[in-house]
Amino acid sequence: MAICITFGTQEFSSRLEGYEQVRAFCYNCKSQRHCTHRKHILTRCRTGGNWDGHCESRWSWITICFLPVIPLSTHKYKEVRCGRCGFTQDLSIRPDITPATRPPPGASWGPAYGHPPQQYSQPYTGPQPPPPAGQQHPTPPFGKMTHPRTRDFIIHPSPTPTAYHIFFLPGNPGLVEYYAGFLQSLHQSLNSTASSKFHVAGYSFGGNKHTIVNDGLHSITEQTDLALEKLRQYIADQGEEEAKEQSTQINERPKVILLGHSFGTFVTTEMIKRISSERFREKYEIIGNVLLFPPIPDLEKSPRGTRVASLARWKYLPNVCSFLARAVYSLPLVWANAVIKHFTAFPPDALETTRAFFGSKTGVAQALYMARLEIDEIKLSRWESAFQYTSKLTPTPRIRIFFGKNDYWVCDELRDAFVYKYCDATGPKAFGRDLDITAEIDPSDDGDEASVMIPHDFSIRHSEHVIPYVARFIEDIINHE
Repeated sequence: MAICITFGTQEFSSRLEGYEQVRAFCYNCKSQRHCTHRKHILTRCRTGGNWDGHCESRWSWITICFLPVIPLSTHKYKEVRCGRCGFTQDLSIRPDITPATRPPPGASWGPAYGHPPQQYSQPYTGPQPPPPAGQQHPTPPFGKMTHPRTRDFIIHPSPTPTAYHIFFLPGNPGLVEYYAGFLQSLHQSLNSTASSKFHVAGYSFGGNKHTIVNDGLHSITEQTDLALEKLRQYIADQGEEEAKEQSTQINERPKVILLGHSFGTFVTTEMIKRISSERFREKYEIIGNVLLFPPIPDLEKSPRGTRVASLARWKYLPNVCSFLARAVYSLPLVWANAVIKHFTAFPPDALETTRAFFGSKTGVAQALYMARLEIDEIKLSRWESAFQYTSKLTPTPRIRIFFGKNDYWVCDELRDAFVYKYCDATGPKAFGRDLDITAEIDPSDDGDEASVMIPHDFSIRHSEHVIPYVARFIEDIINHE
């Protein structure tokens, strides 16, 4: 006879007693333009902010056989959470919120609430004014818990109407929030000149959504489908936005340059292959694809890939890592940050994104699943197939590849062979002369104080070193259009 005992962590949350009818102002939506992907519907929070915050209590427990046994904190956390962007703050650092907090007359009822309840018809006592500008994002006291929610979609619109769009897909673990600074700096760099202007957008892969819904783990094919759907919705939404806000409309067909990092580079090539093979009649035109640190041609044969391949295939790894991540996430803020920083040495912005990633329902399991797919499925034959389909498109998108020097996820010998065979102008150009594909390896030298070797995970500390290469690639694609 065997007795099975299951251990886990569970977070119990509910509306805060006495604050059930509160609608509070979200300063995160005020300071950013957020686009959240909920059941494939694009919802935009305007720059003026919204009154969709509601108060809730939250308490994390260690469970045995799904029963709460040991609390992971000495008390419930009282928080205010935005129903649109998901941003959460400890209630103690929001003195503007009281049980009587209501929005001003005429404020729209948020999508997270449905229809207004009857209690909301009580006499209005006046809006709660936002705190002074310098106090809008105060630092929480020691041990207080803020509950970060990473954005699933980031948009930086062009300052003037334009047909050009940069659509970015991240590397594993698939959170675009890690690249927030990179995308913002890229947008500023591209639009700082008097030449063409660009919209810049970035999308998180499926499986990392910070919602109560477990949307499961997604294969490469499913990630490609989700990315294509998001791109279509983004182009349509951006067109409607420009039609409403701009007196000058762009009659030119939208032109998209795909930009990917690591795992995202393969998905961008699969997107082009899907459009070519299934002959989609898209409302946009893909004119280029920029690949940053692609795992070409075989990640499993890279220096680090050979060491982690067996571990990545261990079937219990996602469950074990997800449990550990949730346990760290459930700790008080200071403790959780200390643990993450000890193992990663991340700066504050990446630290917050990692803690939010640990708190997602399936994020860690999805990241490990994608790692296994990178090892088992992304082989040279699939890269060759994707590039062959790209060469059949009319007009043919231009491909620009940037490899890191001594990248631990790429085998240098196989990389050099691939570059000579397919990208080098003096080589055989096996994809044909009609496919404009070039590759560049980071020219930096290790030990040279005048240069910086760009690591594979450049978005953490080296975005500014990658942007000049990306800007040059994009300019080259535009000039040869």
